[in-house]
Amino acid sequence: MKPENLTMFNLSLCGIPPYCDYEAIRECWNTTIRDCSLCSNAGSDAILTYILLMATFIILGNSLVVASVLVIESKSRKTQDLVKTSLAIADMFTGLHLFAVCVPYIVLTPKLTFKELNDYVIVLRQSDLAKAMAPVLMFTYISSLYHLFYMSVQRFIAIYAPFTYRNQSRRSVSKHLAILWVILIVGSTFSLWESNYFQNFYRPEMFQFMTTVDPVAMGICIVLPYLVMSGLTFATACNARKRLQRSRSYRVDSAANRETSLLKVTFCMYLGFTVTVVPVVITNALQIGQYLTCDTVSVAIFATVHTSTLSGILNVLIYSAFDRTFRQTILKVSYRIRGKTESNSCRNSNNVRLRQFYARNHGQSTVKRVKSNDDVIKQGDVMNDVSKS
Repeated sequence: MKPENLTMFNLSLCGIPPYCDYEAIRECWNTTIRDCSLCSNAGSDAILTYILLMATFIILGNSLVVASVLVIESKSRKTQDLVKTSLAIADMFTGLHLFAVCVPYIVLTPKLTFKELNDYVIVLRQSDLAKAMAPVLMFTYISSLYHLFYMSVQRFIAIYAPFTYRNQSRRSVSKHLAILWVILIVGSTFSLWESNYFQNFYRPEMFQFMTTVDPVAMGICIVLPYLVMSGLTFATACNARKRLQRSRSYRVDSAANRETSLLKVTFCMYLGFTVTVVPVVITNALQIGQYLTCDTVSVAIFATVHTSTLSGILNVLIYSAFDRTFRQTILKVSYRIRGKTESNSCRNSNNVRLRQFYARNHGQSTVKRVKSNDDVIKQGDVMNDVSKS
């Protein structure tokens, strides 16, 4: 078929690779995308590099989260550690999905002509591959949302019903998480249960498979949980200060500080999810309302969809910034990987603190006399002063 005879009746391509101008469909109908003058090879390489780096960081970062929980003794693990592990495992699916789906299609696309790409999109519609991969993409979205929803409920209970929250057993939280995973699996595969109503297809502008977006389904599965989560998060934040001050009056400062830290982590994760994922919903709504047309939708869809993958690594960065226990357990993991014992690291840490103490109180001449671990052990009285300071 000649390019000048193309119409929307025989053309299945609306979105195209984001590094191509939409006019390239007509100009390069029988020319490979790599050789098309209206497509950027540098843009294709940049996209591939970004996806590879993002997938690697997501998998490695969340693997550290899981490892940090595993190194904690079973009796010392808290209920929030179970939630943290569950969310990390769910986030790792995002990285695996990028490796399994996006990377191969990013590599394949420049080798095709627009005619071949058009035929490819038609063949893949409602194919077995599309039915297998589209639910995975849906899972990556709602898994973060529903885990954060559960964490918001937990923080809400911790502020308004602290006795009930502190008496939760790990077994009950495990049951909650098991139910959550069942909801995630059912929610992400709804297109398979209603195959006559929903369709699974390949979108070349995002190099992924997705399900047709229905406004009602999107409102029930995504928008409504997000609004409820927002209400719980802000209600908890508004009342947290008053409740925590009351807790301090009963001399439970450590518990109050721990709840404050957990609330900060949850609130930052909520903001991170909002910044990275909500634009995807807005972009799809604009496309449904036909505010985004075929010649403008590609860059917007790619940018929002693949910016949302940042949520998979953002949680790890938040833990590193606000969760001191996470940082300490990561150090334990690094010591074990390098074959070092924790006692040696503690002794080295005490050495540093002792030298700092001498530098502050006795000058550099005294520091020079404290050279070995034996010297440190002999300074028993000084060590007591250091521990008190």
